Amino acid sequence: MADRGYGWDHKKMRAELVAQLERDGYLICWRCGEPIYPGDEWHVGHDDHDRSIRHGPEHALCNLRAAGLKSQGKLSPIKASRNWWA
Repeated sequence: MADRGYGWDHKKMRAELVAQLERDGYLICWRCGEPIYPGDEWHVGHDDHDRSIRHGPEHALCNLRAAGLKSQGKLSPIKASRNWWA
């Protein structure tokens, strides 16, 4: 799992984001810029071309849509809505 970008760092980031979601009541999807609320399905988003880079929270549908576009060769570069982990 770590080779695919889901190791300790990923788990730590997700735990931090869960705490932020509980504290603030929402997160912002790095892909679409829309809020993620408690109960929404979401992922810690990886860069589309370098899985060692994590951008931050993203809606599960935003992530899966991007993966589908990438597999079809239709993914254009997407700029993160904010720099979450610089």
